[in-house]
Amino acid sequence: MPQGFQCKQFFVGHDLCAMKVGTDSLVLGSWAPVAEGGRHLDIGCGSGLLCLMLRQRAGPGSEVIGIDIDEPAVQQSWQNVAQSPWPEDIRIIHRGLDAYASSEKFDSIVCNPPYFTSSGVGEHSHLPQTKQRQTARQQTALPPTQLFTAVAGLLDQAGHFSCLYPAGQEAQITAVAAQYGLAVKARLALKSTFTKPAHVIALTFVFARHYRLSSEELNIRDAQNQYTDQYKALCQPFYLAF
Repeated sequence: MPQGFQCKQFFVGHDLCAMKVGTDSLVLGSWAPVAEGGRHLDIGCGSGLLCLMLRQRAGPGSEVIGIDIDEPAVQQSWQNVAQSPWPEDIRIIHRGLDAYASSEKFDSIVCNPPYFTSSGVGEHSHLPQTKQRQTARQQTALPPTQLFTAVAGLLDQAGHFSCLYPAGQEAQITAVAAQYGLAVKARLALKSTFTKPAHVIALTFVFARHYRLSSEELNIRDAQNQYTDQYKALCQPFYLAF
Protein backbone atom coordinates (compact mmCIF):
# COMPACT_ATOMS: atom_id res chain seq x y z
CA MET A 1 0.00 0.00 0.00
CA PRO A 2 1.62 3.32 -1.04
CA GLN A 3 2.23 5.86 1.72
CA GLY A 4 -0.10 8.82 1.40
CA PHE A 5 -3.58 10.24 1.84
CA GLN A 6 -6.69 9.26 -0.10
CA CYS A 7 -9.10 12.06 -0.90
CA LYS A 8 -12.49 11.63 -2.56
CA GLN A 9 -11.25 12.45 -6.06
CA PHE A 10 -7.49 11.84 -5.86
CA PHE A 11 -4.68 10.14 -3.96
CA VAL A 12 -1.67 12.05 -2.58
CA GLY A 13 1.47 9.99 -2.14
CA HIS A 14 3.98 11.65 0.17
CA ASP A 15 6.74 9.11 0.78
CA LEU A 16 9.30 11.22 -1.15
CA CYS A 17 8.39 14.50 0.56
CA ALA A 18 9.99 16.13 3.58
CA MET A 19 6.60 17.38 4.76
CA LYS A 20 3.72 14.91 4.80
CA VAL A 21 0.05 15.62 4.18
CA GLY A 22 -1.28 17.31 7.31
CA THR A 23 -4.38 18.91 8.75
CA ASP A 24 -3.10 22.46 8.27
CA SER A 25 -2.68 22.09 4.50
CA LEU A 26 -6.05 20.34 4.18
CA VAL A 27 -7.68 23.26 5.97
CA LEU A 28 -5.87 25.83 3.83
CA GLY A 29 -6.87 24.08 0.60
CA SER A 30 -10.49 23.85 1.75
CA TRP A 31 -10.75 27.41 3.11
CA ALA A 32 -8.76 29.63 0.74
CA PRO A 33 -10.87 31.64 -1.74
CA VAL A 34 -10.69 30.01 -5.18
CA ALA A 35 -12.52 31.45 -8.18
CA GLU A 36 -13.93 29.11 -10.79
CA GLY A 37 -11.63 28.78 -13.78
CA GLY A 38 -8.70 31.17 -13.85
CA ARG A 39 -5.04 30.72 -12.98
CA HIS A 40 -3.82 29.45 -9.62
CA LEU A 41 -0.35 29.04 -8.09
CA ASP A 42 0.93 26.91 -5.21
CA ILE A 43 4.29 28.12 -3.89
CA GLY A 44 6.32 25.27 -2.37
CA CYS A 45 3.91 22.63 -3.63
CA GLY A 46 5.52 19.63 -1.88
CA SER A 47 3.40 16.55 -2.60
CA GLY A 48 1.05 18.55 -4.83
CA LEU A 49 -1.85 18.35 -2.37
CA LEU A 50 -2.82 22.01 -2.64
CA CYS A 51 -2.47 21.95 -6.44
CA LEU A 52 -4.96 19.10 -6.59
CA MET A 53 -7.32 20.78 -4.14
CA LEU A 54 -7.16 24.02 -6.14
CA ARG A 55 -7.99 22.20 -9.37
CA GLN A 56 -10.90 20.31 -7.82
CA ARG A 57 -12.38 23.53 -6.48
CA ALA A 58 -11.64 25.73 -9.51
CA GLY A 59 -13.18 23.27 -11.94
CA PRO A 60 -12.93 22.95 -15.72
CA GLY A 61 -11.08 25.67 -17.59
CA SER A 62 -8.70 26.36 -14.72
CA GLU A 63 -4.91 26.26 -14.82
CA VAL A 64 -2.88 25.32 -11.74
CA ILE A 65 0.88 25.66 -11.39
CA GLY A 66 2.95 24.30 -8.52
CA ILE A 67 6.58 25.21 -7.92
CA ASP A 68 9.09 23.70 -5.50
CA ILE A 69 12.85 23.86 -5.04
CA ASP A 70 13.08 20.29 -3.71
CA GLU A 71 13.58 17.72 -6.48
CA PRO A 72 12.08 14.68 -4.65
CA ALA A 73 8.99 16.74 -3.83
CA VAL A 74 8.65 17.75 -7.48
CA GLN A 75 8.92 14.11 -8.54
CA GLN A 76 6.22 13.23 -6.02
CA SER A 77 3.97 16.01 -7.30
CA TRP A 78 4.41 14.86 -10.88
CA GLN A 79 3.39 11.34 -9.89
CA ASN A 80 0.34 12.51 -7.95
CA VAL A 81 -0.81 14.84 -10.71
CA ALA A 82 -0.29 12.19 -13.41
CA GLN A 83 -2.52 9.77 -11.48
CA SER A 84 -5.20 12.39 -10.78
CA PRO A 85 -8.27 13.18 -12.93
CA TRP A 86 -6.65 16.46 -14.11
CA PRO A 87 -3.11 15.85 -15.45
CA GLU A 88 -3.74 18.27 -18.33
CA ASP A 89 -4.67 21.16 -16.04
CA ILE A 90 -1.81 21.09 -13.51
CA ARG A 91 1.85 21.87 -14.16
CA ILE A 92 4.62 21.20 -11.64
CA ILE A 93 7.85 23.17 -12.04
CA HIS A 94 11.16 22.42 -10.34
CA ARG A 95 12.18 25.96 -9.45
CA GLY A 96 12.68 28.20 -6.45
CA LEU A 97 10.45 31.22 -5.97
CA ASP A 98 13.37 33.59 -6.59
CA ALA A 99 13.82 32.10 -10.07
CA TYR A 100 10.15 31.85 -11.02
CA ALA A 101 8.51 34.41 -13.30
CA SER A 102 5.17 34.54 -15.10
CA SER A 103 3.98 36.94 -17.78
CA GLU A 104 0.38 36.38 -16.66
CA LYS A 105 -1.02 37.16 -13.22
CA PHE A 106 -2.71 34.63 -10.95
CA ASP A 107 -6.27 34.81 -9.63
CA SER A 108 -5.27 32.96 -6.48
CA ILE A 109 -1.98 32.00 -4.86
CA VAL A 110 -1.57 29.66 -1.90
CA CYS A 111 1.43 28.82 0.23
CA ASN A 112 2.03 26.72 3.32
CA PRO A 113 5.43 28.27 4.04
CA PRO A 114 8.24 27.18 6.39
CA TYR A 115 7.17 27.80 9.97
CA PHE A 116 10.33 27.91 12.05
CA THR A 117 13.08 30.55 12.03
CA SER A 118 16.65 29.29 11.94
CA SER A 119 17.42 31.06 15.22
CA GLY A 120 14.95 28.75 16.92
CA VAL A 121 15.95 25.42 15.43
CA GLY A 122 17.52 24.30 18.69
CA GLU A 123 14.07 24.40 20.26
CA HIS A 124 12.47 22.12 17.69
CA SER A 125 12.60 18.40 17.13
CA HIS A 126 13.37 18.76 13.44
CA LEU A 127 16.97 19.89 14.11
CA PRO A 128 18.54 16.41 13.75
CA GLN A 129 16.35 15.56 10.76
CA THR A 130 17.37 15.60 7.13
CA LYS A 131 18.47 18.73 5.31
CA GLN A 132 15.43 18.26 3.08
CA ARG A 133 13.01 18.49 6.03
CA GLN A 134 14.85 21.44 7.57
CA THR A 135 14.60 23.31 4.27
CA ALA A 136 10.89 22.58 4.14
CA ARG A 137 10.31 23.93 7.66
CA GLN A 138 12.74 26.80 8.29
CA GLN A 139 12.02 30.38 7.25
CA THR A 140 15.59 30.81 6.05
CA ALA A 141 14.46 28.84 2.97
CA LEU A 142 11.58 31.24 2.25
CA PRO A 143 11.61 34.37 4.43
CA PRO A 144 8.37 36.40 4.51
CA THR A 145 9.96 39.34 2.69
CA GLN A 146 10.89 37.13 -0.26
CA LEU A 147 7.47 35.50 -0.28
CA PHE A 148 5.50 38.75 -0.29
CA THR A 149 7.81 40.41 -2.80
CA ALA A 150 7.04 37.59 -5.22
CA VAL A 151 3.33 37.47 -4.44
CA ALA A 152 2.95 41.20 -5.05
CA GLY A 153 4.38 40.72 -8.53
CA LEU A 154 2.45 37.57 -9.42
CA LEU A 155 -1.02 38.24 -7.99
CA ASP A 156 -3.77 39.84 -10.05
CA GLN A 157 -5.05 43.12 -8.62
CA ALA A 158 -8.36 41.43 -7.83
CA GLY A 159 -6.75 38.18 -6.69
CA HIS A 160 -6.32 36.47 -3.31
CA PHE A 161 -3.20 35.16 -1.59
CA SER A 162 -3.77 32.63 1.20
CA CYS A 163 -1.14 31.22 3.55
CA LEU A 164 -0.54 29.68 6.97
CA TYR A 165 1.67 30.91 9.80
CA PRO A 166 2.00 30.18 13.52
CA ALA A 167 -0.39 32.30 15.55
CA GLY A 168 2.48 34.10 17.26
CA GLN A 169 3.80 35.40 13.93
CA GLU A 170 0.56 36.97 12.70
CA ALA A 171 1.49 40.58 13.53
CA GLN A 172 4.91 40.23 11.92
CA ILE A 173 3.49 38.69 8.74
CA THR A 174 0.74 41.27 8.31
CA ALA A 175 3.30 44.06 8.79
CA VAL A 176 5.52 42.59 6.07
CA ALA A 177 2.54 42.19 3.73
CA ALA A 178 1.54 45.82 4.24
CA GLN A 179 4.90 46.91 2.85
CA TYR A 180 3.84 45.38 -0.47
CA GLY A 181 0.32 46.83 -0.51
CA LEU A 182 -1.35 43.64 0.75
CA ALA A 183 -3.84 43.59 3.62
CA VAL A 184 -5.68 40.79 5.43
CA LYS A 185 -9.20 40.22 4.13
CA ALA A 186 -9.92 37.01 6.05
CA ARG A 187 -8.34 35.09 8.91
CA LEU A 188 -9.05 31.68 10.38
CA ALA A 189 -7.57 30.68 13.73
CA LEU A 190 -6.95 26.91 13.85
CA LYS A 191 -7.42 25.27 17.25
CA SER A 192 -6.82 21.58 17.86
CA THR A 193 -9.59 21.60 20.51
CA PHE A 194 -11.99 24.08 22.10
CA THR A 195 -9.81 24.40 25.20
CA LYS A 196 -6.48 25.09 23.51
CA PRO A 197 -5.28 28.38 22.01
CA ALA A 198 -4.92 28.75 18.27
CA HIS A 199 -1.69 27.20 17.01
CA VAL A 200 -1.88 28.32 13.38
CA ILE A 201 -3.54 31.22 11.57
CA ALA A 202 -4.77 30.98 7.99
CA LEU A 203 -4.67 34.38 6.31
CA THR A 204 -6.03 35.66 3.01
CA PHE A 205 -4.47 38.83 1.63
CA VAL A 206 -5.70 41.19 -1.08
CA PHE A 207 -4.33 44.40 -2.48
CA ALA A 208 -5.45 47.10 -0.04
CA ARG A 209 -8.96 48.39 -0.64
CA HIS A 210 -12.14 48.85 1.37
CA TYR A 211 -13.62 45.58 2.61
CA ARG A 212 -15.05 43.98 5.73
CA LEU A 213 -12.56 41.76 7.56
CA SER A 214 -13.77 38.21 8.20
CA SER A 215 -12.30 36.63 11.35
CA GLU A 216 -13.26 33.13 12.51
CA GLU A 217 -12.05 30.21 14.61
CA LEU A 218 -11.93 26.57 13.56
CA ASN A 219 -11.98 23.91 16.27
CA ILE A 220 -10.73 20.69 14.74
CA ARG A 221 -11.68 18.21 17.48
CA ASP A 222 -14.29 18.21 20.25
CA ALA A 223 -14.06 17.11 23.89
CA GLN A 224 -14.40 13.45 22.83
CA ASN A 225 -11.46 13.87 20.41
CA GLN A 226 -13.81 13.53 17.43
CA TYR A 227 -13.76 15.83 14.43
CA THR A 228 -16.15 18.75 14.94
CA ASP A 229 -19.09 19.39 12.63
CA GLN A 230 -17.41 22.66 11.68
CA TYR A 231 -14.27 20.88 10.51
CA LYS A 232 -16.27 18.20 8.70
CA ALA A 233 -18.32 20.80 6.83
CA LEU A 234 -15.20 22.65 5.69
CA CYS A 235 -13.26 19.60 4.49
CA GLN A 236 -16.22 17.48 3.34
CA PRO A 237 -15.39 17.80 -0.39
CA PHE A 238 -12.06 16.02 0.22
CA TYR A 239 -12.21 13.66 3.23
CA LEU A 240 -13.47 10.17 2.42
CA ALA A 241 -14.95 9.78 5.90
CA PHE A 242 -17.01 13.00 5.78
